Amino acid sequence: MNSQHALTELMEIYGALFTRSEIGIRGGDVSKTKPALLQNMYKERNWHGYPTFLSSVWRDVDGVHGWGEAVDQILFKKGGYMRQPLHPLHLWTLSTAWPWMGVGMYLDWRYTNRDDGKIHRTPGIHKDIHQGGERSRPLRWVAWTLNSNGDLATLKEIQGASQTRRYFFYQSNEDGKFYNAGLGRQYSLSAIMEVWNRLNEIDD
Repeated sequence: MNSQHALTELMEIYGALFTRSEIGIRGGDVSKTKPALLQNMYKERNWHGYPTFLSSVWRDVDGVHGWGEAVDQILFKKGGYMRQPLHPLHLWTLSTAWPWMGVGMYLDWRYTNRDDGKIHRTPGIHKDIHQGGERSRPLRWVAWTLNSNGDLATLKEIQGASQTRRYFFYQSNEDGKFYNAGLGRQYSLSAIMEVWNRLNEIDD
């Protein structure tokens, strides 16, 4: 079954949980999105029921998005679409409960809030079905941005001309902590929630 037929069938079963234009966001090509990804997107959305914004599906890049195997999303509270994003702990718990091969949460995404028209920080989630090698998948990670001083970067710094860099922390399948070998840092999931709280403090 090709992707277009798969999408039509999924929409008949589950309704328009995602429209063709949503899946085609940022110039995405539905025909290049793998049916297995579409199936997981629809089934997971039907399971959890949370309003979902698609930030990216297929796009013309090298890697899992270019292979039609990945989706980027922002999830919102029920009744709070584009106003109340899920807390990172809720987002992580939901996303890792589904059997994705890759799950990465980003604490430096942003969206325009429908109530005040302002840009706010939000956690975003990457999900993919890429099999990879035995050493590379399944894979779980969290990422955020630091400024040139090595401190947490504010939204203004990320959006502006300041020198910033995103760092990735990969989850160990032994102790569950998240590691960045280059920085020599490790975080538990609860410590990452403290990072999130601090990010919101410095943005205010």
